[in-house]
Amino acid sequence: MVALGSIRIQAVSDRSALEVRAFEDWFREDFPPNQFQWDRPSWYLTVNDQSGSIGRVGILARQILVGGAPIRVGGINGVATRPHWRHRGVASFAMRSAAEFMATRLVLEHALLLCSPKVSPLYAKLGWKPVAEPVSFAQRSGSAVYPGMTMVLEMGKAAFPIGPINMCGLPW
Repeated sequence: MVALGSIRIQAVSDRSALEVRAFEDWFREDFPPNQFQWDRPSWYLTVNDQSGSIGRVGILARQILVGGAPIRVGGINGVATRPHWRHRGVASFAMRSAAEFMATRLVLEHALLLCSPKVSPLYAKLGWKPVAEPVSFAQRSGSAVYPGMTMVLEMGKAAFPIGPINMCGLPW
């Protein structure tokens, strides 16, 4: 682990168009195109050093349905670390900070993320648990089911409910 710089969490609406475009370009660099259309985050959390952003996490909050019942959750998307900073604790630092923001500032008890099984061990080390139930979401062509891994973080006292998950919009 190395000493990491500052954390900055800022609403997307408070960032310049140039900053937002840079984050979207970074997302496209790290996440190859696939068949899904993805939602944009409401906040960007960045880990910064003297040279600029070295890690980032997209954050949003949304009401979803679990087993048909509404529940408000935090969402994580686009977790990325600049290549020369990888395997140095940047993503873990960012994810712990994002969880704290969602629990304290957004007052949420649960967070949800979609990921590749390849990266799930990182999230598991941070307390995220796999969800066995199917996860559906909106797409231009209608409803779709996520083929990868879904994970949940329980940040409050309540356990995450069991049942099929409907993201009630685009996936994040």
